[in-house]
Amino acid sequence: MRVRIEPAEQNDIAINRIRDALKKYAPDGLEFIENHADFNVDLLVMIVNGRCGRTKRRMAEAQKYGANIAVMQISLASTRNPFVKDWLPIWNYAKRIWSYYDLPQIAREQGVEPSFEDKFYHAPLGVDSEVFKPSGSKKEYLAMAVTKGYLTESTREILAAVRHFGVVAAYVGPHINGLKGVDQFTNITDEELADLYSKSHYICALRRLEGQDLPAAEGLLCGARPIVFDRPDQTWSPSFLTIPEVDREQIIRDLIKVLRSDYSPVTQSEIDYAKEIFDWQTFAEGFWSWL
Repeated sequence: MRVRIEPAEQNDIAINRIRDALKKYAPDGLEFIENHADFNVDLLVMIVNGRCGRTKRRMAEAQKYGANIAVMQISLASTRNPFVKDWLPIWNYAKRIWSYYDLPQIAREQGVEPSFEDKFYHAPLGVDSEVFKPSGSKKEYLAMAVTKGYLTESTREILAAVRHFGVVAAYVGPHINGLKGVDQFTNITDEELADLYSKSHYICALRRLEGQDLPAAEGLLCGARPIVFDRPDQTWSPSFLTIPEVDREQIIRDLIKVLRSDYSPVTQSEIDYAKEIFDWQTFAEGFWSWL
């Protein structure tokens, strides 16, 4: 079977990890086509984090060749088409739909019958536990953040909360204009990132509006206690601490309250359970199981 994994509209490290995991744990007999202009395939896997219209056009190209479609819905609420009814033509045609959102439940909440429910696969993004594991380094940071969007991932709020305690935060992300009280890291390896997680008491993973924030899962496997928003798409593990997604000043106050409380070190049993929850092999095999 000829299979092509369609590049996402906005590619990043997380998208690349999804593609790598799908290939690594694919069943025998699949030939992955790397030419992104080649629609003459048996199956087109579409990783969707952008526009509905573009997705429909790309799907139509594959339909000309009679290709089956599988969809990985990464974004919904932040797209130009946040309503299920706009995506139904895509999901109804697809043979498999995966998302960390409970799309059938969202459909019902929007008054739409989830006609795609029998082919829906509900699972989070995974973590490579061979890379993301405790490094043994001593704890140096009260909290850290890993972001690519200063506003969308609550970077200002996280850094302000840590500064309240007069300590330095660890920050992995784009330039923040020389903000004081921050140790900034850029262009680091996964192994270096895992060590930073291990050196931090907390990983603040506060992605606004939508989306599983992968650093929460990565940090947990390295022994950092995650703090996330209390939304279903973020609260995959009972080891996560949660705060409400409210206005900026209240988020800072809520973070300060959590960071001031008694710290509960991540236990080995929590790490072992997280390995099961966020196992790439389980996720990939579940995705391919319909073939």
